[in-house]
Amino acid sequence: MDLSFEIDGAPVQNLAAYRVVSPQFSFTAPTPWIFAEVGGSGTSTADGYYVMLAPLSKGQHTIRVRGALHFSVAEGDPFDLDLSSDVTFHITVE
Repeated sequence: MDLSFEIDGAPVQNLAAYRVVSPQFSFTAPTPWIFAEVGGSGTSTADGYYVMLAPLSKGQHTIRVRGALHFSVAEGDPFDLDLSSDVTFHITVE
């Protein structure tokens, strides 16, 4: 798994426990939309990692999330997209 989540430099363990996959759902995309000039009906699923934190202590905190995503429209479709992400949040708790 190409994924990491750190709070103030300490890695969150067992990230697989935070994975949630939705059942397949239907949607209607507007025209135009991000993937095409014309929208329409389709189906999709959601699949991601969702970490809920206990309240952080007062002061400065750093949260860093790194990962990679492979997006493929369909088996045999020529469109594939690989995205990597490395995001750092600097948070002040008052």
